[in-house]
Amino acid sequence: MLFRSMLEQDRFIKLLDKINIEECYIQVCTNGYVLPKVELTERLLKAKKLLIVISLDGIDTVNDWCRYPSEWSTFSNMIDNYDINFSNRENVYLHFHCCIGVYNVFYLKEIVDYVLNQRKNFRLEWD
Repeated sequence: MLFRSMLEQDRFIKLLDKINIEECYIQVCTNGYVLPKVELTERLLKAKKLLIVISLDGIDTVNDWCRYPSEWSTFSNMIDNYDINFSNRENVYLHFHCCIGVYNVFYLKEIVDYVLNQRKNFRLEWD
């Protein structure tokens, strides 16, 4: 079943209700702008392993440029919520995924510094 996980949360919940979540490895990819409902969070946290991957293509104005109409302050606040709700659990892994392109290639150090210094519960992966 293919769907947009955070935009179609009710469908996601229905799917999870049909499987043995405790035996599943679940990966959720998101742009980080929509938090999962409490009902979805409760189910996801039951997974044997849960990987949450959030797109991060720049910091501050680079984010705003690469992900227009995204605004860094809003995005950063949403990441705070993901961190609070999902970090420090043995079965949960938080990652940022960065697509390197012409608009952010010269700002990769800022992305790495941000993750290492401000988002210590997250790992960083690249394309």
